[in-house]
Amino acid sequence: MGLLGILGGRRSDEEEQIERDYVNIYAARGLHEREASSLVKRMIADVKTDIARYVKQPKPPTGDELLAKAQYDENLRARLSILRNEGVSDEDLRWWHNMTDLSRGMILQDDIFHHVTFTHGQAANGKTAEEGLKLVPTYFPIYGNPTDESKFKGDDRPLPIELKNRVNAYNISMTAQDPEGHKMRIERSTSFNALVRQAIKAGRL
Repeated sequence: MGLLGILGGRRSDEEEQIERDYVNIYAARGLHEREASSLVKRMIADVKTDIARYVKQPKPPTGDELLAKAQYDENLRARLSILRNEGVSDEDLRWWHNMTDLSRGMILQDDIFHHVTFTHGQAANGKTAEEGLKLVPTYFPIYGNPTDESKFKGDDRPLPIELKNRVNAYNISMTAQDPEGHKMRIERSTSFNALVRQAIKAGRL
């Protein structure tokens, strides 16, 4: 089903599958199934609202289209070179940009959920919400424009979102291999992003 079908209220096969997948994920993390279902429905609604804001704009190119266009478009090639300098590969570009708007949006919603849950959870450690929020970049990757230094400088800058799949896999692998050591490295680093950039430079990610 196309974008207009999604926004028109009819549930696509993709939407139904995404809802099932995320409900299972959150239920596995400890949420009651009814609570998980309500949460995921709200997330999907938020994503569809965001999609609706851009429905009249040109459809963004897929990863394959980006790579093909970069062969002759110097401006695009220059923009992609910024991502490549951050470690983004062709496969990373395909992974993120070949996804549907709904799939990408749900990944971003999941990040927001983790950040909010973590921030609220810090109250149990005696921290205020503001103190908990300041700890988010220590324990979570922050994605965005890697040239944006308005909030974070140097290796703490935002990571390209195209790296997210590899960063997740790296974090899971390191946690499984050496949970205490990985936690210590995270807490000693200036940010999770800095840790990721060190791993990329060392060829570990």
